[in-house]
Amino acid sequence: MNPITDKIAMLLSTDWFFGKWHLWGLQSAEDVRRSMQQRCRSIVLDLLAGESDYWEVSFTEERLRRTFDDFFVAATESKMLGKDIDFLRQVASETVLESQEMSDISLLEILTQMLVSDLDSASKSGMPRELISKIAMFFEDLSVSGVISECENPKSDWDKKIRDATADMPTRLGDFLLAVREQRHHFIQFWERLVATTSREERNQLRIWYNNAAFDLFGSQVDLPTNLID
Repeated sequence: MNPITDKIAMLLSTDWFFGKWHLWGLQSAEDVRRSMQQRCRSIVLDLLAGESDYWEVSFTEERLRRTFDDFFVAATESKMLGKDIDFLRQVASETVLESQEMSDISLLEILTQMLVSDLDSASKSGMPRELISKIAMFFEDLSVSGVISECENPKSDWDKKIRDATADMPTRLGDFLLAVREQRHHFIQFWERLVATTSREERNQLRIWYNNAAFDLFGSQVDLPTNLID
């Protein structure tokens, strides 16, 4: 059993990450996040077992399994969204996207960057300015600026305790956050949020724009996620 659940629990226990769950695409409500944060702190205290140095804790199969089980019991009892729990299970088991899926998503990200960087051209193609502004806002909201600094220079006593538990690697959890975000691909998080807040008519406008832009740029249409087509 791997110790990845340790890192997840430590990350979700911090104050600096509390307002950044969306960077992993997690959408559980604030009260749920607060409940899970407190439960994760109990889990972290249990795995540390009185040690201040994380590298001195037990890494036996039994302890790792207990932490894993405790974490997902806590997630369920905190009433986290099912899709959030599923995602965290994927992280804990090191599940990654297929290379072709990554390639398709990267293409969509390039097109979206084009869309939000030239509002005038996009609006001339028939895309409503209000929809472009919404897309640009969501796209910008996934910025990771300052994450490493917040991890390395925490403000709360708890966050300092977590940082100091791996004092030789003060940005360990920030690096982990970014690595998982990149592995799953942060564009998926943007896409899920966009689809959840647009109407069928707006999704149809997006579908037309993406296909036309892809044809102009690459000479062929793009394979769109089914949640945009439906």
